[in-house]
Amino acid sequence: MNPAVFHSSPLAQGLRWLRLVLHLMVALLLGVGVISSPHPTAALLLLTASSFGLCYVLGTGWERRFALGLSRKDFSRFATLWAAIILALWVLLVYLSPSFSWLLFPLVFILLQVFGTRLGLLAILASWGWITLGPHPATTAGAALGPGIGVVTAVGAFYIYRILLHETEELRRTRSQLLAAEKRAGQLAERERLSHEIHDTLAQGFSSIVLLSRAAHHSADPSEQLNTIHDVAQSNLAEARALVASLSQERMSLPQLLEQLVERTRRQEKALDNAVQIRFVVEGSGVEPSPKVSDALYRVAQEALANAVRYADAQRIQVALTYWPEQVALDIRDDGKGGAQEGAGFGISGMRARLNEVGGVLEVVSEAETGTIISAQVSTKEAA
Repeated sequence: MNPAVFHSSPLAQGLRWLRLVLHLMVALLLGVGVISSPHPTAALLLLTASSFGLCYVLGTGWERRFALGLSRKDFSRFATLWAAIILALWVLLVYLSPSFSWLLFPLVFILLQVFGTRLGLLAILASWGWITLGPHPATTAGAALGPGIGVVTAVGAFYIYRILLHETEELRRTRSQLLAAEKRAGQLAERERLSHEIHDTLAQGFSSIVLLSRAAHHSADPSEQLNTIHDVAQSNLAEARALVASLSQERMSLPQLLEQLVERTRRQEKALDNAVQIRFVVEGSGVEPSPKVSDALYRVAQEALANAVRYADAQRIQVALTYWPEQVALDIRDDGKGGAQEGAGFGISGMRARLNEVGGVLEVVSEAETGTIISAQVSTKEAA
């Protein structure tokens, strides 16, 4: 998760403002206490007030630096001692002047945060007792209840702060989990894409090499098969390099890609002594599809040709690329056994998945008597 995004959220900004207000309140009430004291220039009072302010700044600054990763020393190990010193200095300040009593309100946050709920509430209750019954006791009920109401309000504000802080942490964790899930989904999608690429390129090339090598064993003159094996191996090597470099097939137009595919398939089938006729035609003119769409249509043609010559025993195949005003269509027709189905491997389902990624559709008509027609259409408006 991007920390900048999280820290810029309204909730996180609100918590930062609350902390800032707390620090400003401590500074303001400390200054007011000094000014309002009967003897503001007394050495002990100034020394105690200065020590209180310095101790507060050092502790909160240390805690903030550790939270931001700017300090390796964990402040929490010394937090209890720090809070005890702050409380002791405040007790001395109230002893010297009742004007410092109001500092108890921001101190409520420190006592509850450091000492916890039970011990913190006991410390707060004792501090309120020090204000009302100590060296400067309250002379009226209002003088006693006023600080008490303020303390209760401060305790309520602290727990509201804790709730907001908890929600902020939950939001951070949720966003982190969402980011991890999105990253995982991206990895799975990329893995699936690579599996399709490997199946459509390297796996089919290696399969052709295996078939050609078997044919060479039974041939009196295996030179033609060996030459074709060499060509297929070179093509596979180029495909592997393009796959590693994520180049796809972007440097050639779609008609050039398909013509190259058809010619390579012709050579392979000839080397295998398969008397299959493959015809490639281009009809119409229009907007050349984007590289991503061209790659999807190329893979559809590659898979359809492989199925026709290896599994359908087709003797005649036609690959037709047609440009329409707002779409491009690819039709592969064969006179093979038919019966093409969406099943194991990538096959028809793989073609359909590729076309879905670019907003295209796939139609398959397959009959045992007439062969198979595979039609793919993609809008050039969306893909261009």
